[in-house]
Amino acid sequence: MPRRVCSHEDGNPNECDRISEGNHCLKQRHLINRLLLAGDIERCVHLANMLRNAALLILLVLVGLRPIIAESYDSAGISLTRALDGISDPSPIRTIAFDMLILLSGAMYFVSHVLDRRSGGRYLTTGLEAGFILLLVAAGISTWYACQQRLAINGALDFVSYPLLCIVLVQILRSANSRSLVLTVVIASGCVQAAQCWDQYISAAEYRAYYEQHKEEIWAKQGIPQDAPAVALFEQRVQSGDIQGFLGHGGVAGSYLVLCSFAAGGFALALIRTQSGEGRILTAVALIPMLFIASAIPITQSRGAMIAGGATLILGGIVWGLRKWIERNRSRAFLLGCG
Repeated sequence: MPRRVCSHEDGNPNECDRISEGNHCLKQRHLINRLLLAGDIERCVHLANMLRNAALLILLVLVGLRPIIAESYDSAGISLTRALDGISDPSPIRTIAFDMLILLSGAMYFVSHVLDRRSGGRYLTTGLEAGFILLLVAAGISTWYACQQRLAINGALDFVSYPLLCIVLVQILRSANSRSLVLTVVIASGCVQAAQCWDQYISAAEYRAYYEQHKEEIWAKQGIPQDAPAVALFEQRVQSGDIQGFLGHGGVAGSYLVLCSFAAGGFALALIRTQSGEGRILTAVALIPMLFIASAIPITQSRGAMIAGGATLILGGIVWGLRKWIERNRSRAFLLGCG
């Protein structure tokens, strides 16, 4: 709309005064609206930051605690556990609670992203989106046709929550401090896992002695004869000294320890590279968690974990030694890696 200009020579002075007052009031209203809009944006930004921080806190707790807490989809329990005093089976409520917290953190991030796109930044693709959608479809179809739908729902919810956790973490971990915080939590969880493995290794002889002393009573409570195949399989596992930590199997425990040891080593090397002089000596203490975690890998007797860890070290050394050639010949290095 064209702006009206008034002059005392062209018209009534009172009319000109009214027009000037109207323009002034219009400018004030525009200024007030802009201030209100700025206040709304500031409140949205503050709320978005609170939601993202809360989601990060939830995921940090899950990343640290979930590998050291036993879980189960079924609440039926194991007969052997019921025959032992002071031991109870894990409840599926734990798994459901963990999965619901992951879904809650995903919803909180989505709301924060809608409230404040400027602060939240653009969405970072992870490469998991297509697989996540396919997993959602497969989970829905399999649950619909499952004979035991309650167990199917528990399993489907758990399978879907893992890629969602990765996707949300990628979106939230935008700063170096937040990434360092997550690495610290992962390393601490690995140290707890390694401590549990060493505790099982030290007390293995005591555990075998207890079983030999009470095995007739244990199997009698279950109504299983001593010559049953289940008894032979269990005793074979007891005699093998399987060290499984909190994860139920030595192979799983060994693999998790390998991952945590590499995370601890990379974190320590990054700290050492950023320091100089006496600072490097102090940050070298960060290598202690890596050595402690790595020391528990052999006692798990997981050959796969040890082979994978050794192969990673060898390939990592080769890549580091050829890093300059790789920078100059990226296409050849990519083709060589694919081959």
